[in-house]
Amino acid sequence: MIPIGRRQALSNLRTAVAAGRCAAVLGPQGSGRTSVLRAVVAGLVADGVDVDLLEGSDAEAGVPLAAFAPLVAAVGLRGADPLEVYTRLPGLVTARRRIVAVDDADRLDRASVVLLGQLARARARVVVTASGLADLPGTARDADPAGWHIEALGPLGADDLLSLATDILGDELAAPSAAVLVTHALGNPGRAAEMLRAAAGSAVRTDAGIELGPVRVSPRLRQLVAPELPEPGTGPRRLLDLLAVASALPVEVVDPTALEPAASDGLVEVAGAAVRLADPLLDDVLRAAMSPQRQARYCGEAADLVRDRDGWEVDAVLLAARAGRRIDPAVALAAAERALNAHAPDRALQLVRFADPGLADTQLVLGAAHSEQGDHPAAAEALRTALALAGDDRARMRVGQQVGLLHAVRRADPATAVEEVTRIAASVTDPSWRPVLAADLVKWRLMAGLPVDNIEVRPVASQAAVRVNEAVIAAMISTTAGPLDETERHVASGLEALAATDVAPPFAGDLLRLSAYLSLAFGGNLAGAEEFALGYRDAAARSADPALGMWEYGTAELALHAGRTAHADAMSARAMRHLAWRDFTGLRPAARALRAAVLARRGRISLAQELAGQCTPEERADPKVALHLARVEAERQLRHRDRRAAYETLRLAGEAAVAAHNVHLGLLVLDEACMVQPTEEVAALLGAYAKVSDLFALLARRAQALVERRFDLVAECAEGLLALGMPGRAAQAAASAAELAAGTGAGERARRLRRRAVAIVSTAGCARWPAPDEVDPLTGRELEIAELAARRVRSREIAESLGLSVRTVDNHLARVFRKLGVRGRDELPDALSLAPTKPW
Repeated sequence: MIPIGRRQALSNLRTAVAAGRCAAVLGPQGSGRTSVLRAVVAGLVADGVDVDLLEGSDAEAGVPLAAFAPLVAAVGLRGADPLEVYTRLPGLVTARRRIVAVDDADRLDRASVVLLGQLARARARVVVTASGLADLPGTARDADPAGWHIEALGPLGADDLLSLATDILGDELAAPSAAVLVTHALGNPGRAAEMLRAAAGSAVRTDAGIELGPVRVSPRLRQLVAPELPEPGTGPRRLLDLLAVASALPVEVVDPTALEPAASDGLVEVAGAAVRLADPLLDDVLRAAMSPQRQARYCGEAADLVRDRDGWEVDAVLLAARAGRRIDPAVALAAAERALNAHAPDRALQLVRFADPGLADTQLVLGAAHSEQGDHPAAAEALRTALALAGDDRARMRVGQQVGLLHAVRRADPATAVEEVTRIAASVTDPSWRPVLAADLVKWRLMAGLPVDNIEVRPVASQAAVRVNEAVIAAMISTTAGPLDETERHVASGLEALAATDVAPPFAGDLLRLSAYLSLAFGGNLAGAEEFALGYRDAAARSADPALGMWEYGTAELALHAGRTAHADAMSARAMRHLAWRDFTGLRPAARALRAAVLARRGRISLAQELAGQCTPEERADPKVALHLARVEAERQLRHRDRRAAYETLRLAGEAAVAAHNVHLGLLVLDEACMVQPTEEVAALLGAYAKVSDLFALLARRAQALVERRFDLVAECAEGLLALGMPGRAAQAAASAAELAAGTGAGERARRLRRRAVAIVSTAGCARWPAPDEVDPLTGRELEIAELAARRVRSREIAESLGLSVRTVDNHLARVFRKLGVRGRDELPDALSLAPTKPW
């Protein structure tokens, strides 16, 4: 299957070949250039075109024109001498309208290169693949006066690579394995596929997804990564081997005479003050060729190079340990704490085993690392020991933070977190530390659905650690219950305080940025919110950051509200997996409920109900969970055509969420209730919060217009929703306006509004909810043809560019006209435009 990131290239090539041009697909080994070429060939063959697919690698046989032997035979020149082939074959190919496709044209022998040039000069249609423009045979590249169509294949994005993993292994990858694949494949599908196939035999399926284990270096992968390396024993090779065990070294300790040639060959790179291997898979290739004894020797050498250097403490201790040296317990503990603060619990666990187990700080690091890695019994035991050993309020406060995280977030049991942290907080008397746990208790009580006496938190404490925690709580409250305009101030205050303390709540920065994202979304800047979240999500995917699942949850939630259910489907599935791996937010139950809601919206009711049934009563107390489960139940009721019951389900859930201080999420569900069945009651509730943001003002206005049956105002709101980035709601509003217009006898306006609803759903890639039977969106092929026809491209030209018959194109256009309710091509540009239309 062609990845999404290659489909545009495929379409461009088909158009170029249909127009009679020569074309070249350029990309490094493993870039997918062969797959694209074969897809082009398959499409041409399916349309009845004669295509000769030749392999440039056949030239390695050493026989001149060996790669062209199949074509020579096909046109009846078997046994002809080379001169006759040169003079006659191009004319025969052109006359018979054959297309010549050559894979790996940069590997052709000289005689075949000349023949390829002859074909291009004769205006035969030629499609080739090569590594780069400089690798294309010059005579072939320069032969066509009109120029060749060049399609350069760039690296694939993370989503394409992860989809490739799902295709090969049958399931999503766990976050650490996903990060290794994304960062090590470098966007190259061939490298990614080889990594996956090499690891398939030892891959382990877990609740968090498939874990691939260590990278396995197959011969094919070695060839893709390092076809040539410096000779063993040379300075550059020693540098590469040191970097293979150390990951990075300070630039000032590296021999310049070894660094210069390794860098000029593209094997190493200097990033700031550090030197590292340029290819993230090269360390695996190099280590695969080392014995354990040699690896230990290099670890010792690297440890000596980074010892006593600021910023390299964790690396120095780990390398010394891997070299088999004795480790000072105090040094090991300090390094373990640094590793834990850098969100590297695996490194922390490797180091803390060399620390003094009788210290509270050792047990605290051990408990926190086990908690983050999902070993809850070991974490609970270590934290109990740490609390017993804690000799001051600061130590008890730090234990209390980790106990709260373990129960509220890791175990999804916030009620126990409230109980345990309340007990620990009672033993903390120092006013410098007690407010940290007091702020934590606000979070855990909100998660448990317990009342909070005073949720007004103002980050004004003098101590930075306390200010960070208070800012997290204040920002979280302003994004759930308002006012939204205070969120930016809380986030800025928290980030400033975070930079001034090393005793901050874990993941405070991520939680502050999540609040900033939610403020953008609820404020009506959905495009900005999506860009914000996807940027952090992609960065987290590349580094296996524990925030990955949080950002995937956020993007899935936003996609659901925007009506992009296909995107919500993919993101909610990944959010469930990656929150099962790491969850410092307590979103794991909400992610399961969100996944159920998305499945229900996509018509998979049974699976959605099965997933919803896994939510415990304690989890259902979380308003976020309750709202998504209400969506599942409402969808079931809508499938049974009980709109009144669906309306009541959504209304009651929305009102409960607002009462529980989850105002903004509750308002979105109340808006959905109004979409199912407009009522004065819900319109009034939405109107009461119209001043919260432009988004909620628009939702309130549309609700009132629906109640008053003002199709002109509903239509205006549709355009406003589209401009805010909510195409699903926009399409629903346009369709509702069409129904209202038809009811008043305004037939022409009703047709235009219905056409608008279909156009929004078709071109924005969204789903209208709730979707009546009369909304019939254009298929992908219909939309492609409609857009070409709207640009005044004739049917014959459309047919040639897409490899279809004219009759097929005209049949597609007839369906497009029917679905959009237009009379012909002249009305298509207006019908397909997503720019806001004129007021009705």
